[in-house]
Amino acid sequence: MIKNLSIMPIYTKEQLRGLYNLDEHHRWMEVIDENDVCHPCYPLYLRQKERILNLVPYIQFENNPSVAEFGCGNGIFGEVISKNVRSYVGIDFSNDFIALAKKRHTLLGIKNSQFFCDEVASFALSNKESFDMAFSIDFSEHFYDSDFVKIFTSIKDTLKPGGTLYIHTPNGDFILELMKKFHLIKQTLGHVGIRNFRQHVNLLKRTGFNNIRITYIPHYVRLFRRFHAMSYLPFLGRFFGARILIVCEK
Repeated sequence: MIKNLSIMPIYTKEQLRGLYNLDEHHRWMEVIDENDVCHPCYPLYLRQKERILNLVPYIQFENNPSVAEFGCGNGIFGEVISKNVRSYVGIDFSNDFIALAKKRHTLLGIKNSQFFCDEVASFALSNKESFDMAFSIDFSEHFYDSDFVKIFTSIKDTLKPGGTLYIHTPNGDFILELMKKFHLIKQTLGHVGIRNFRQHVNLLKRTGFNNIRITYIPHYVRLFRRFHAMSYLPFLGRFFGARILIVCEK
C-alpha cells in the first residue's frame, strides 16, 4: 500500500540523534567545493549548496555582525556568509559534522569561524548575549514541538538585546509537504517537525521573540521552484511557497 511508504516512526531523542552521522544521507557533507567532482555525492552537494545560495539574498547583514548558527552541520552556510560577518560560530551536537566543518573552513582558508560540538542549552549558558544574529537553517524540522520552545529560548539567550533570529525551514502547508503528511509520498528522514507559518508564530511567541515576520521563498530544486509564482495567490498562496523564512527579534 502507498501509505506504508512514508509513515514516520515516533523517535526517541536518542534515536533522532543517531540519525545524524556520516551515513549515506549525509556523505555529501564530505565534498569541499565544486572541484571535488569525483566524489559519489557530488550532485547532492550541488543541490545542498543551491539551497543555501537560494536563501542568502533574503538575509540582511548590517554593521559587520557576530553570528551563531545552531545545527550548523558541515558549516556550508558559514562558508557562504563568511565575507558578510565579523565572526561566525557554528554549533552542532554531532562530532562527525563538527569535524567536517572544521576541515572545510580550514581547507577553504576561512579565518573568522569557530565550531563547537555542544548542545544548544549548554552552549547558551556560557554565551549569553554574545551574538547580533542567530541562524537556524533547516534545523527546526528535526525536533518535536516539545523541544522547540526549550531550544529557541536558549537561542534567544545567546542574542544581544535587539538581536535577530533567522529560521529557514520547509513550509508545512506546501503541497509536497502535505502529500508527505498524508502518506502519498515518502517523508524525508528525520523531518519530525514540519510546521506551517501559524504554528511557527505560536511557538515563537511562547519563547518571547517579537516582531515575527514570515516570507515564503522558492524551492531550491528548479522543478519545484515553478510553483512559487502561485504563492502570491489570495487564500491559496500558502500551498505553493515551498520554504518559510522567519525573521524575529529579541
